[in-house]
Amino acid sequence: MEKIKFEIPPNEWHGYTAEFLACREEGGGLYSVQVSPIYVKGISKGDIIECDTAVEGRIFTKIARKSGNWTYRVIVNKAPGFENVQDFLTGIFDFVEIEEDVSEGFILFSLCVRPEAVNKVYEVLERFYLEHKLDFEEANVGAPPT
Repeated sequence: MEKIKFEIPPNEWHGYTAEFLACREEGGGLYSVQVSPIYVKGISKGDIIECDTAVEGRIFTKIARKSGNWTYRVIVNKAPGFENVQDFLTGIFDFVEIEEDVSEGFILFSLCVRPEAVNKVYEVLERFYLEHKLDFEEANVGAPPT
């Protein structure tokens, strides 16, 4: 497993300028993303990427092949009555893989969603959004595998 650096525009709300993602070398200069990114947009777990290796470490340069997976970034408010994030995840556990970053005041999740489950997961996220329990965004819209 390699840690690949993905650069992030400096004006993002979270203030991070890079995220390091675990990737597996596939040969021929290609790597497969092994985790769902928390801060990087435009990438999903399973995507095949190319890297710049001319510098120390490896830095993402472009997507070689899309996996078809979607990535949702979910911010859960630590509001009274909604301390247990498992409550909302119960409805979508079978359809997603989760990466988590717990910060003061909120919990941030990245959900990797298989294409066939996008509508169901979106319905669950939208329901909790309308109840003011979380906010979410599409960090990567899945595309058919290339």
